This record gives sequence, C-alpha cells and structure tokens, in this order.
Amino acid sequence: MGSTESRTITQGVPPPELVNNPILRRNDTSEHPFLAPEFPPYTPKTLYKIQCPFSVDISSVSLVPSSHTPNLFALSFSMRCSDPCTIRIYPFVKESVDGSDFTQSLSLLPQKSGASRKEPRAIAVNPCDAFHFNGWDQDEAIVSEEDLASHPLNLRDQWSFIIAIHLNSPKESAIQSLFVYCAARVVNGSPKIKVITQKCQIQNRGFFISEMYGLGDLSKSDNESKECVICMTNPRDTCVLPCRHVCCCAECANTLRLQSDKCPVCRKPITELVYLTVNPDYLKVQKGADGSRNVEMQSL
Repeated sequence: MGSTESRTITQGVPPPELVNNPILRRNDTSEHPFLAPEFPPYTPKTLYKIQCPFSVDISSVSLVPSSHTPNLFALSFSMRCSDPCTIRIYPFVKESVDGSDFTQSLSLLPQKSGASRKEPRAIAVNPCDAFHFNGWDQDEAIVSEEDLASHPLNLRDQWSFIIAIHLNSPKESAIQSLFVYCAARVVNGSPKIKVITQKCQIQNRGFFISEMYGLGDLSKSDNESKECVICMTNPRDTCVLPCRHVCCCAECANTLRLQSDKCPVCRKPITELVYLTVNPDYLKVQKGADGSRNVEMQSL
C-alpha cells in the first residue's frame, strides 16, 4: 500500500512555491492576501462573414448511371448564383496551389490507357435560384466505373472531381471563384461520391469553407433564435470548435472556457473558440511591389 504525502499550511504562511509562482496573483492588499490562479487573457479568432455569389447544394452531388451503356456515370448537382458565372467540371484532376492556397492550375490526369482527356467545356450560368447540372445533358463529366476504381486519389492535390465556378465580372475584394472538391469510390460494386471540402478565392488567396451550425438561425426574424443559449440576452457571435456550433456570445464563451471544456449544445470537448462578426470593410486590398494584389483581414 503506497504512502500519501500530506502538507499543512499554517495561517498566513503559504509555501514558497505558491508565493513565487508567476501564474498566481494577489486579489487584495490585506495582511493575509488570498492567492488565486491568474489565467492568461484569451482573444478568440475573428472571422468575417462575406456574401458568396454562388453556392452548390452539397446534398445534390451524385453520379447518375447511363440508361444505355453499363458502367458509365455522369456527375449531377444543383447550384444557385446571383451573378453570371461559368462552371467547369474537372474529372480525375491534379491541382497546383501556391503558399496562399490560391489555385494556379488544374491538370487532368491521363486515362489508364495513357490517352489524354479532353479539357472541360465552359458552361455559362445566368443568375438563378436553382440551376441543375446533368453531365448526360451537357456531355461533360462522364466517367467509367473502371476509372473510379483505378485512378489515384490522395485528397490533397488529386481529386475525382473538382467543380470550378468562376464569376464572369468579379468585383474587387469579393469572391471570384468557388472550388468544390469531390472524392468518388466504388463501394460494393456501386460508385459513391462525396464532397470533401470547398474553397473560395479572393484576389490571390484561397480560403477553405467550413459549415457552422446555427448560422441559419441568425438570419431569421425571430430574435429569440439569435440569443446566446447561456445568458439568453446577448446575440450569438461565437463558434465552438471542433463541433462548430454557433451558440453563445463572446462574453459567455470566455466564461465557459474557465468553467467547463464542453460545448453547451452537444457536450463535446472544446478545443477552440472563434468569434464571428459582420464588417462592411472586412477586406483590405493592397498592391505589392510586384504588382500583385494582396487581401488581408482587418482586425476589429
């Protein structure tokens, strides 16, 4: 049976290791001050909400089999756009990016036989609430089951499909392009496809998109759905990671950090807090010495 060491602290004489500990502070100036831990200040990350002129319905992305030729499939999806744009579908593609995640080139991988693939055709899309792309109708993005089973896929720079959407007349300091990255596999003899991630490009930088749960409630007219779930007073403006629930205000999030490590919605451990804000001057565009344009996030 192991021994347990105990220590007695006499009144007014705390151990030297407590007195000299730099993370402890005195809360009053009395003769026998109370020692309490001093937590370092926490500044959550700040994200800026920007409007994207187009979006793809992730749940609609699918592979449609041919009604005439077995083992042939075409990509299908639905999207919306508020401005004229152009879409290109790249099957079995390798992406090259720079240090800012800006897409420099998309190169089609050769077929298994060694033959090259034809470059995807640009498809014009006018502003609409619902545009449905079907590869069979457009004679684009058609692949075979053999292609899906044999082509390399690393989810880094090689993808089964990349849906590239470009704004025809991009505005300065606005989203110019959207890339949707898809992985396709043959599972139990049936082709399956899944959207892995999305990326938007602003000037010469790329920004990956993450879905945050609860942002839709913030656009509702009902004020009750916008309130912090903890204090029920302040508006929700803080996202909890990694579960990505937008559920509390910055003040309650900072208090929650000191008292608990679990999300108030799903009770999963908290690793990080992200503060959300809407700032009309969210982007600051500067021209570099080489003439390139740099987009930087302004701090509040």
